[in-house]
Amino acid sequence: MKATRRQELRTNTLAEQLNDIVQYIQAKSQAIIVAVVAVIAVLGVAWYWQQSAQSRRTEGWQTMLILLTTSKQQDPQVLDKMEQVAGSYGDPKLKAMAYAQLGNRLLEEASVAADAKVAQDLAQQAEKDFQTVLSQTPDQQIPAAIAQMGLATLAAGKGDFDTAKRHYEEVGNNEQLKNTPYPAQASTGLTAMEAARKLPPLAATTQPAEAATPTSQPA
Repeated sequence: MKATRRQELRTNTLAEQLNDIVQYIQAKSQAIIVAVVAVIAVLGVAWYWQQSAQSRRTEGWQTMLILLTTSKQQDPQVLDKMEQVAGSYGDPKLKAMAYAQLGNRLLEEASVAADAKVAQDLAQQAEKDFQTVLSQTPDQQIPAAIAQMGLATLAAGKGDFDTAKRHYEEVGNNEQLKNTPYPAQASTGLTAMEAARKLPPLAATTQPAEAATPTSQPA
């Protein structure tokens, strides 16, 4: 009898404890549900942001690759589109490479432009884009090397051989670029520039000027 009574007491105590727990959960259920929903929402936003960021980066790089293989004849707006890529994406690697490649394309367009004013404007824009790479993303070694090579070309074209030499040497001496083709390209550019720098100026012609042909018969 005593054993049975003790068992009944333990059962009653357990039932009371379970009842207290159920009542507590019921009282706190709204707050618990709200907290769980909030955590799920935060995790969902974080996941979506990561996926969106990755998707944006992928989209940007794919667009950049397409534009690099597109000529101005194929798409007259290709330079504008490259500029949009450079300014529209937050990925520093993509931004730096976009500005560097845009500068290269502008430099190419300047070299073949028939109009001197158009060529000058294109070269100035290219220089601006190269400087943007060096000022905003100097830690991006490959785009920075491309930018410095472009700036060296522009400086040599203006006769500023000391500035061109500095850019070439900075690329050639950069240890972080030793496994890339850029130091060799910089060395080749520097050698060609120094050879051109030592060439004597063109001799002035000694031939007399041709007499102007009269446009009408004298009276």
